[in-house]
Amino acid sequence: AKPGPFEWESLLPARPGHDEGLVEELGKLGVAAEQVEHVARGLAIRCANARAAIASQREKALALSAQMPDANTAAFVNGLITATSDDTGGEVVSVTHSAFSLKFRVRTEVCEQLRRRYDAGGGDPQWWAVRLFALLARYAALDGEGYQGSLSTALMDRLRVAIGVQGECFASPLNVDARSRYFSAFPLVDRFFGSAGSFFSLHRTIDLIEEGGGSFEANPPFLEEIILAMYMYMHVLLDRYAAVPLSFCVFVPRWTDTPGVEAMTASPFTTAQFHLDKRTHSYRAGFHHLPHRNVTIPYSNTLVFLLQNEKGADRWKASELTSLFQGPSP
Repeated sequence: AKPGPFEWESLLPARPGHDEGLVEELGKLGVAAEQVEHVARGLAIRCANARAAIASQREKALALSAQMPDANTAAFVNGLITATSDDTGGEVVSVTHSAFSLKFRVRTEVCEQLRRRYDAGGGDPQWWAVRLFALLARYAALDGEGYQGSLSTALMDRLRVAIGVQGECFASPLNVDARSRYFSAFPLVDRFFGSAGSFFSLHRTIDLIEEGGGSFEANPPFLEEIILAMYMYMHVLLDRYAAVPLSFCVFVPRWTDTPGVEAMTASPFTTAQFHLDKRTHSYRAGFHHLPHRNVTIPYSNTLVFLLQNEKGADRWKASELTSLFQGPSP
């Protein structure tokens, strides 16, 4: 089914008025209160104008597509978007939108994994290039390489063996481990590449949990508000679904004076906690899918929390995680 006229995920703030998080962060940096007010008000106005422009363009696009049979729509759009191998020995795929002169480049290895997930989900081959372009454009617009980092494949393999990790709470089609189920931020784009939806969408999370529980890895964007919201949501799930084994292995920066980290430290569901020095580990870079970018990046001192309900703790032993982090550097 085609989405309704306002059913899409904007990268722009959706709520009117000031962004309280921005106001707080600028205040921490010592920006004068009147200047903070000016910046926040101006950004809110620009975002509102941009949202209105996007809505208008989307309405026009939906009206145009409604007048065409699906096959004609696909042919029209595919005439504008192409995905071809670069002249780099086949190592890079270029995805180009000719009408807007936009080009995104992605490593062939990553593109092939995306295609496998797309095909496995029954994706229509005639829409492949269009949906690939939408995906790359969305995450390029998000920017923030640090927000899109992930654990290394080697560490995910070790977590899978040690505590049965089978899913990722905060991933994207571009950085998810090849064997994981995953949640991601933009379901309308990501669902074609295997995303189960947003981790914070309760009905989608419950669908997976009610299958028999599960062991999940969580490496959220390193923002205080998201880390706290994540923990509060996990607490509700662990408390509500005591009848099935449930486990979350959480990786966050060592911000010991922030509410989310304080809450996990004191949580009755925390069965293990570890500190990883930044000199002993690294993250897979958020833009590792782009050619000529670093695949791994050092980031910060990291805290690892294992949050489990009683059945989860019985099934996936915290001692196995202890052994993992007392061994060679992950």
